[in-house]
Amino acid sequence: STGGSSLLTGTSYTTPSINTTTTYYVDATNNGCTTGARTAVIATVNTLPVVTAASIPTSGAICIGSNATLNGAGATSYTWTGGVTNGTAFAQSQ
Repeated sequence: STGGSSLLTGTSYTTPSINTTTTYYVDATNNGCTTGARTAVIATVNTLPVVTAASIPTSGAICIGSNATLNGAGATSYTWTGGVTNGTAFAQSQ
């Protein structure tokens, strides 16, 4: 909140890659007048969700032509694909 070295002068600052929540401090200058105290700006780093999926029935086996329900756990949003080949999602075919 005091001292230290200036990281950048400008209207925005892009942090380097950070892995933990980090506090930065900012002050403002307008027409030669600078704020009396710095303001803390917290860059919150959220942990990546862990996704687990289970098919119903729990054995993971179904009969040909039947449907299976897949359930995600550990996040608030999911994107389902049939699989990935060389980093590209592909649709499931029968």
